[in-house]
Amino acid sequence: MSMREIWIELQRAGVLVFRAASAVHSEAIREAFGGFAVEGEVRELLIRLGCGYPSESLKPEVYVSRYPFSDVAAIRALLQKLVDDGLVVEKGDASFALTQRGIGEIRAWYDRMALALSDLDLGGVSQSEIVEILEADREIVTSLGSNRGRHGSPVLGHRLKAVLPDYSVPALWHHHFRVWTMQTAHEDEGEYVRADRGVEWIEWFVRRQLWFIDRRPWLARARNFERLAHYLESYAPIEDPQAACREAFARLVARGEAEEREESLRLTPRGLDACDRDESEIDANLLVRWPQWSDEEKARLREILARLNNRFEQIRAPNTQPQGGAS
Repeated sequence: MSMREIWIELQRAGVLVFRAASAVHSEAIREAFGGFAVEGEVRELLIRLGCGYPSESLKPEVYVSRYPFSDVAAIRALLQKLVDDGLVVEKGDASFALTQRGIGEIRAWYDRMALALSDLDLGGVSQSEIVEILEADREIVTSLGSNRGRHGSPVLGHRLKAVLPDYSVPALWHHHFRVWTMQTAHEDEGEYVRADRGVEWIEWFVRRQLWFIDRRPWLARARNFERLAHYLESYAPIEDPQAACREAFARLVARGEAEEREESLRLTPRGLDACDRDESEIDANLLVRWPQWSDEEKARLREILARLNNRFEQIRAPNTQPQGGAS
């Protein structure tokens, strides 16, 4: 039983709990995201900053270092809108901090998400088995936090100091956000490999989104330029995101790694092979930092996750159109 198989199933469960809830509690999901005091790109930035960075020190330069296609002035302008709404305050050192109201917005969102992701009929998966998954999540996050790897895991480090959910009473919805934390560590590993390869950021982003279609279909959210641009822009402001995605895609096409088919943009076999190699290295670098479980423990966790994910797929079967997630 490989750790990578467990990692894949953990990711699936983190996404599918949201998709299953979207199928049966669609109004609650809409209310969860619609309950903020701000809307649109300002709300997106508030969520990403509040959930991904220390609340007392929000620096535009640090944010842009994570999403280098954007610029400091654009992030600072959005932060100023949050200042105007009383959710953020500007500090003397050119950084920003969430106000108590801003922190309250994030905590209230977690509460709404808890309601939206609860009350799912899990079939034969027991609450005690859910607790086993949650304990594995805790062990993984603790291990990743203790071993920051050769790059120091800056994205994970920021996430661990952000406004996080209260995990004191075990609940299934916690898994969605624990996986989000694991993904920040994965992002750190991915950035290390991307920089080592010398691949431009948006090109890396486009290739990975297209790789999901064939290798991680539950994560596939962008099959055309419009969706790629929308997803890219959800991270940070960018001038003409669709043009940026088209240019990156053209470079992939020129290397024989991508093609435009009638139904969607896709990677070619050559592109899939290249991305497979990079993703395998990223996963290997991440998983070496995980806790060391026995074969029996790994088999047990993998079996519970498989049943849980099968149940999620059953719940969402009448409504299988992919939807967005909190992360």
